[in-house]
Amino acid sequence: MNKLQEEAKRLRDANDFKGASNIYKKLYDDSADKWDGWGLALCFNKLKKYKEALLLSEKIYQEHPDFNFIKSTYALSLFMERIKQSSSSFDSKNLEKNLNMILHLEEDGRYFSGAAALETVDYFSKNNNWEKVYEISSKIDPNILSIESVKWEGKIFPSDREKWYLKITKACASLEKWIDCMNIAKKGLEDFPDVIWLKRSYALSYGNNGNIKEAIKLLEDLLYQKKDWFMYRDIARMHKKDSNLIEEKKYLIEGCFTSRGVSDPRFRWKMYYDLGCNLLKSGDTEYGKLHIQLAYAAKKEAEWPIGEDLHKIMTKHDIEEQFEKSAKQFIKELSVFWEQQKYKNKKKEVGKIKIILNSGNKEGKIFGSGFIKKAEEDQNYYFTFKDFKYKDRKLIKVGLEVVFYIEKSFDYSKGEKSEKAVNISFK
Repeated sequence: MNKLQEEAKRLRDANDFKGASNIYKKLYDDSADKWDGWGLALCFNKLKKYKEALLLSEKIYQEHPDFNFIKSTYALSLFMERIKQSSSSFDSKNLEKNLNMILHLEEDGRYFSGAAALETVDYFSKNNNWEKVYEISSKIDPNILSIESVKWEGKIFPSDREKWYLKITKACASLEKWIDCMNIAKKGLEDFPDVIWLKRSYALSYGNNGNIKEAIKLLEDLLYQKKDWFMYRDIARMHKKDSNLIEEKKYLIEGCFTSRGVSDPRFRWKMYYDLGCNLLKSGDTEYGKLHIQLAYAAKKEAEWPIGEDLHKIMTKHDIEEQFEKSAKQFIKELSVFWEQQKYKNKKKEVGKIKIILNSGNKEGKIFGSGFIKKAEEDQNYYFTFKDFKYKDRKLIKVGLEVVFYIEKSFDYSKGEKSEKAVNISFK
């Protein structure tokens, strides 16, 4: 090592990468020595000059493919310049090719392979290219990904490994590769036993592998913590597989009722279609047709192809395709039907508001929570203001007599199942 090389190394070790790069450039221009080139490429990476680092690393690697030091430098610059979606030189057309190059460069040690694979999977999943996501999943051992969650600005975000499992299980479910989905979800739950989405993937794959009743129980347990419309739809689909139209209808009603205030009905068209088909089979022609029309309206407004199945059932049951109602109008009108069906066999309770907690006003909207004491019983039920049927929340106060229903819930403060008051109205 000559004096210039020693000085370049000293500056590099002192984190003066700009000064080091100037010397390395002079050395490399004069001699084209691979070590000087590697030092320059390394400094370029440190200075975030990934384009320069990539061009130089690629050149040195092509000339000296057995030079191990250049491999990780090449891998980093390729990842940052061509695979990172935030890069101005992001190359979607050669994304998988570039990932494979990084995997090849790091055969003897994974440094940037995990991040590159996760970024690639993220891109393909955003574009619903689940075949690619599934294909890539076999190339990476998830254990090379960090298991530590990320904390930023007071919020906690999933670790890279958790995100990997979530994307891969979603790909497997989308492609109906249920055995793979079950095995991957099970492995993910070993690292992340409390992640609801992995539990859901496991339950769905378990059911689709023939364990329907067990899957229904697993999914019903998740409802305590997650009451989104698609959770109800999941259970409904399991009951359909079990040829139980009554229970399928029950959970489809729950899903539709829960989603009535959720925007963008196009993503729920299949749930409306399934409920319409169920109602038609059970003889409820009027509401069956209305739900089929809702499914049709949701797809048409989204400018999605109507599809053969939807056309076929509309023709079979002589359901009109020309109507003026929007999907939003259908939902508003059918909400009454959903509410009636949801609560028709449930007991209506009476009580008084015992205490109000955490109330306030944010941007003109009154919010809060509290407890309702059930009449003639020493039993209190948690409620939130949004569970009231009336919009004028100023009327909610301690001592107010109310009528309500009891629903399964989850007490996050205690980490256990509980019950809460819902669909509350004034007595």
